[in-house]
Amino acid sequence: MSEYSFHTWERVLIFPEGERTADGQLGESQPGVGLVIAKSQAPVLPLRLFGAFEAFPRHAKRPALKGKISVVVGEPLDFSAEIATGQKGKEFYQSLCDRTMAAIAALEIPKP
Repeated sequence: MSEYSFHTWERVLIFPEGERTADGQLGESQPGVGLVIAKSQAPVLPLRLFGAFEAFPRHAKRPALKGKISVVVGEPLDFSAEIATGQKGKEFYQSLCDRTMAAIAALEIPKP
């Protein structure tokens, strides 16, 4: 991830937990992601992967050649009002992360 990406309107994918979780459940977000949200002032598109843990667990040496991974994309999150307050600091950045993770947690695989 680079500053160049933000200034050229390229898309950047960031996993707010910082790494794959040991059990496949959503983990806690890291406040550094909130700093990126605040500095970039870009909308955040929540995205959730289902089946990724089963296909490639954290400590596996290679992915399984079976299973299905589903990607669910939510509505963009606009943080401009929060960023406009001029707040800074770890607690503020964590609040941006928490809102992002709540949106990710709310995503479900659509029923057929």
